[in-house]
Amino acid sequence: MGGNRFPRAARLLNRAAFDEVFRAGQSAGSNFFRVLVTPAKGDQARLGITVPKRVVKFAHDRNRIKRLLREAFRLSRAQFPAIDLVILARGSIASADNPSLRQDITRILSRAAALKLQADAGKMPDSPADASKP
Repeated sequence: MGGNRFPRAARLLNRAAFDEVFRAGQSAGSNFFRVLVTPAKGDQARLGITVPKRVVKFAHDRNRIKRLLREAFRLSRAQFPAIDLVILARGSIASADNPSLRQDITRILSRAAALKLQADAGKMPDSPADASKP
């Protein structure tokens, strides 16, 4: 099993954690998803998923989408910096087939990592001593 597990510590589990990402997160979109990203409080990436009933009517379709998202994140989690990300389903996702979803999931996860890199590049210095460094 090793590093490919998806432990409880890698999940956003409560409303407060989701709300913090919604309030302060940077966002990016794709055909079927919107991702919100904030720096993590811990030392690893954490995932939260939202698939609203108004977007995907049937529970089996919502579960299929969440299963695909969790699996893709689980396999690539070690490559992510310490970020909290929430992925929201949107649009005509209910009628999408698995290959289309997998392609879009790959796209949205790479955008999530890019958002973190952009935030780090534009980050303000932490102290006055850091400001004097070139």
